[in-house]
Amino acid sequence: MYFSILPNIEYDVKPKSFPFSSADFTVVKNFFRRFEINPDIFEHVAYFNKYAIPESVRIDHVARILYGREDYDWIIALMNNITNVHEQWPLDSGTFQTWCEEKYGETCYSDVRYYEIEEDVKNSKNTVFLKKGQKVDKTFYEGDFSYNLQDANNTVQTVPGNSISRPVSVFEAENRINEEKRNIYILKANYIPAILQELKKQSNYNKCSAYVSKKLKKATI
Repeated sequence: MYFSILPNIEYDVKPKSFPFSSADFTVVKNFFRRFEINPDIFEHVAYFNKYAIPESVRIDHVARILYGREDYDWIIALMNNITNVHEQWPLDSGTFQTWCEEKYGETCYSDVRYYEIEEDVKNSKNTVFLKKGQKVDKTFYEGDFSYNLQDANNTVQTVPGNSISRPVSVFEAENRINEEKRNIYILKANYIPAILQELKKQSNYNKCSAYVSKKLKKATI
């Protein structure tokens, strides 16, 4: 489906110095053509539904489930700026574990990627000094942290860094990234015809020295 929208390009198959004839060219799809969606569409939540990708479900499976057509997988990719499905689509838990161990070694479960604040650090006045999930370094974790209670005596509270923060392993950090990939936006099915029409317009070539027709131009290499 996606490739049918792409325009064509007439590409020479012989050295440039060779005397050309029409038989010396081949017509191929212009894979360098990049479609763009008007960014304004992403400001209208009515066009989209949030979707959590289930375990072990491929992008074409999602297209079949939600649109009834596997060949609409490219619409999901385009709407979520997915250019490499192998890297940007979530791995199932078993495959992810294998990938992480192969990339970082079995110490990925114990090696620390960073430290983070476990809960908001705030006083009775609800003044927040550190937010939950905020990243801190090893020096913070092994040291002390002080903050003002803002009471009548202007008391300064000091707590151990490791009492308000915790280490996040390489495996956990990578797993969070993998799981975040599950959260995507799905264009509502009734808007697909308008999107297809817009992309077909974008696939037309403007007149230039390489122009042959709206759907064909010569390579300029």
